[in-house]
Amino acid sequence: MGMKTDIDQICNYIIMNPTGNVTALVTSRAEISRQPFIAGKIMERHPEVEQVGFVDLSGSFDDPVQASLRMAGGEFCGNASMCTAVLYAEKNQTKPHRNPEIKLQVSGTKEVVSVKILGSENGITEASVVMPHAINIEIKELSYQAITAPLPLIQMQGITHLIIEEQSSFYYLQEDRAAAQKAVKKWCEELSAEGLGLMFLSGTAPALKLTPLVYIPESKTVFWENSCGSGSSACGIYMAEKTKKDVKLSLQQPGGVLSVESEFHGNTIMTGSVRQLDSYTL
Repeated sequence: MGMKTDIDQICNYIIMNPTGNVTALVTSRAEISRQPFIAGKIMERHPEVEQVGFVDLSGSFDDPVQASLRMAGGEFCGNASMCTAVLYAEKNQTKPHRNPEIKLQVSGTKEVVSVKILGSENGITEASVVMPHAINIEIKELSYQAITAPLPLIQMQGITHLIIEEQSSFYYLQEDRAAAQKAVKKWCEELSAEGLGLMFLSGTAPALKLTPLVYIPESKTVFWENSCGSGSSACGIYMAEKTKKDVKLSLQQPGGVLSVESEFHGNTIMTGSVRQLDSYTL
């Protein structure tokens, strides 16, 4: 049996690079039950792809939402939201200087996600996303490998993040990657989270270094991501909560910099850049 027979139909997808967090967006319709399988095939074919989303770009500018995105694991993703808005803008030949705001329906959140296209140059589009609000912020006592220590937990819609700062007893997990991957799975199960990120945070604000590890049970993926949008937002929300004031952070991640502005008990806006790579058919 050939690949196309396995997939049941031709599947078109586009690979994009939002700050190194390489994302494949499938533009063909696919049943939700088939999405993890299709995502697995795409990731097998392109080992650089860290996540797969399924998009519908058919909305018009008069509609309450212009496009929709469902991640293969049903989680929320800020980087993939930016990619979807950039694709929609290109498809509809939106002039970047108009700074259009594109409204999206995204898996993992009930809020309409608003993405502003800030401009394009040399095939790279800059965009900002108003990220969904946190549902819960707390300090959680967690255990792993004979260590029990408190970690800040930021529960967002569709995904939860644990912030692991340099002074944390768990910071060693950034170097022991096999142990970190076991810990994220263990904690995800214990917390009954839809998805869990470990956000290793170091440096002094506003210029911080962030190394993200993300586990999504539904799509069975555990990735040391080149950048993480929801994790960056979680760091902003945490820092605003910790300092009791608005923060503006520049987060240096393996794939580049994401900027986050987080109001104390207000909105969080993430800004990054997207490069469209190529279109493929499975």
